[in-house]
Amino acid sequence: MDDELRFVARDGFVVREILGEYMLVPMDTGNVHLSDGSMLPEFNGIIELNELALFLYNTLSEPKTFSELVEAVESEYDTAGQDVAGDVNEFLDRGIKDQIIFIISRRKEEEDR
Repeated sequence: MDDELRFVARDGFVVREILGEYMLVPMDTGNVHLSDGSMLPEFNGIIELNELALFLYNTLSEPKTFSELVEAVESEYDTAGQDVAGDVNEFLDRGIKDQIIFIISRRKEEEDR
C-alpha cells in the first residue's frame, strides 16, 4: 500500500461492548464535508468489530500511514507468522467501503500547513 496516504477514522461513533461483542454505534455522523463540497450521508447502521478491528479503529483517532498501522499491530500483538499487512489492508478496505475510514493525502496535509 502507498505510504503517501494516511488514514483516519470518521468522527461521530462510540464503541459499545454488548455481551462480549464490540459494536461501533453512530452518535453524530452528519455534516461530513468532502473536498468536492459534497456531504456524506449520516451513517445509520451498527458495525461489529473484532478485537483487531477495534484496536485499528481506536488507533486511527489520529491519522496514520499503512506502515504505521502495521507497526502498531505488531507492537500490540504476538504476530509471528501472521499476515499483518493483509489483515490491516482488509480492515482499511472494509472501513473505506463502509465510510468509517477516510483516506487523507499526506502531500495535501503538508501543503495546507
